[in-house]
Amino acid sequence: YGGRGNYAVMGLIVAEMVVVAIAAEGTLTLLDEALQGKDF
Repeated sequence: YGGRGNYAVMGLIVAEMVVVAIAAEGTLTLLDEALQGKDF
């Protein structure tokens, strides 16, 4: 395999990590808003 294949794999891994990070951040934001909406 050449260097290009490694870059493609790295790119996919990075993209997946970014998607997971954004999804996690969105979930935390939703939880935060839900908690703030309730009176404890």
